[in-house]
Amino acid sequence: MAPLSSSSSSSVLVPLALLMIAVAPAACTSVELGERSTGERGTLAFEYTSLDCLFGCALDKPALLGSTVSIQVSQLDPSKTYVARLGENGFGSITTQSQSCSCTSSSGGTTTSHSVGAGEPCSGGEIRACTLSVSLSAKTETDGMLEISSEAGLEDRIVVKARRAKQLNVTARIGESTVELNQGVLVVPVGKRIAFDVRASDGTNPLVIGTGGITLESDDRQVVQADSSFGSVLGARAVKVGETVVTIQSGGNGNSLSTGLRVVE
Repeated sequence: MAPLSSSSSSSVLVPLALLMIAVAPAACTSVELGERSTGERGTLAFEYTSLDCLFGCALDKPALLGSTVSIQVSQLDPSKTYVARLGENGFGSITTQSQSCSCTSSSGGTTTSHSVGAGEPCSGGEIRACTLSVSLSAKTETDGMLEISSEAGLEDRIVVKARRAKQLNVTARIGESTVELNQGVLVVPVGKRIAFDVRASDGTNPLVIGTGGITLESDDRQVVQADSSFGSVLGARAVKVGETVVTIQSGGNGNSLSTGLRVVE
């Protein structure tokens, strides 16, 4: 059973060998850790904090269409209350938003920080800082405008982008062991977990993969079942001896990749 491509017009045939090697870097690892973007007015800072951008990614990277990405807004004035909104261009929707604050102090080379509620003051010598966390659902392949306002009016804004995946690169891992290949079929011992590390691109730029942006399906769920996933890493488990086809699909009817998988004793 050779690797297959799905019937989607946007699918491409990807050799199974690509599953066994490290390929294009992750959407976040192509930038410096903690990189942020500055808004149009230069007042606020913005960064992705989705699962594949735990240390922050700049917003010049598009989000994968069909996924929900997390954005953190910083450099807020602690005395103000901020609200996020999207411009009226059909980009998608804001699913959640929340403002949080903390008080930080340093003494003897040690820094401590604790969360505080709205209007709760910091103790003497502590510095108050606030952030706004925003979750965006990218529903349309377009550029949108994320606007941040306070009671004083518009504070800053920044362009957010959503793109359909035109290319998927996947690395398959089974723990630390080497995966055996047999005539183009991925061979996995029964009971083992397979981790498919997915990288998506719009053909030019790596995409930030948010929640729900990629899915995994097995033609025969009695042989291989989808398992727990974390960000751009999809899990599957070999539960019964047999053969199946596993398909990784990107959101918004974007690119997909299918491969044969044989489970053995």
